[in-house]
Amino acid sequence: MMIYFYKNGFHKDQVRLNIQGPAFKFGFGFFETLFYNQKKICHLNAHLTRIFSGLETFSVPFQRVDFESVILEVLYQNGLLNKFARINIYYFLDSDQEASSPLIAATPYSSAPDKTYQLYISPNHLHTHLSSHKSMNYMYYYLERTLALQKGFDDALITNPGNYILEASTASLLFSDGITFYSPASKYKLPGTSVAVASSVLDIKKKAIGLDNLPAFKYVYVLNSLIGMKPVVRINDFKFDPDYKTCRLVSEKILFP
Repeated sequence: MMIYFYKNGFHKDQVRLNIQGPAFKFGFGFFETLFYNQKKICHLNAHLTRIFSGLETFSVPFQRVDFESVILEVLYQNGLLNKFARINIYYFLDSDQEASSPLIAATPYSSAPDKTYQLYISPNHLHTHLSSHKSMNYMYYYLERTLALQKGFDDALITNPGNYILEASTASLLFSDGITFYSPASKYKLPGTSVAVASSVLDIKKKAIGLDNLPAFKYVYVLNSLIGMKPVVRINDFKFDPDYKTCRLVSEKILFP
């Protein structure tokens, strides 16, 4: 049983959607995923800034709550205050006539600290301004990751029609030649909160990175709010060394700020 917060109250298990609403019909909404490290809700303000930006960009009226106190209450009611947890904040448009109310949920989360990643280059390119927002219409990313898993990989590497790298389907990417760290430069990818945290300890340059540039890199990394920073050891047939030292340094900043 899951207890979640929605429309100024706490509810169990199921969410009722208006069948005529944009959320049900079109997946219209935005979401954020946060990590709770048994003591702290990590980088809450950065995630709120990003979700509010999406709502404001598309002129969605929305309500605010005291997010920290509500999240802590959701954690408490689900018995997660002393455990690692995944927190989700959803804002979906259930009606064209009403402001969107935040739905806040929490579930247990277990990490795999020594995991390395293998990425499958998605055969289906992405090129839309919506990819710079964390939209609930996530079917493309879901399908590409499913395909990667079927191929025996951990995640999909997403490119645009020019074969320039954007991100993974569930994470941001960083690349290093052993000296300099690079983040793929594109306005058609999600601005990663974890990359912003990584930039506080690493000198990261933005650069357009094509698939043909992959042999020039020694290290590749995936980053998100739940896993921290993890090494990529393979992208299709390209192999990379795992850089555990840098991953530990950045993961500490992401997961235990």
